[in-house]
Amino acid sequence: MHGQKIFTGALSLKINLYKNCAITSRRYGDADNHAKAILDACNGIIFLDDAQVVSLQVVKHKSATQKVVIEIDEYEISD
Repeated sequence: MHGQKIFTGALSLKINLYKNCAITSRRYGDADNHAKAILDACNGIIFLDDAQVVSLQVVKHKSATQKVVIEIDEYEISD
């Protein structure tokens, strides 16, 4: 995000988690706990506050390479 503006409006996020263990394994961890840690880490860097996230999806994948990929879209709020 170096040189990028921080998101200030409503957001939709998809968090893709990649770990080298079964997606249902206790070793993988809970999707909601991963999401909370990631959202807290993004505060003030990617967006002002995680309260801006109005839509959230967390997907666990089995992979030899451990990583996190976050897809962010501005969310259109309709009245």
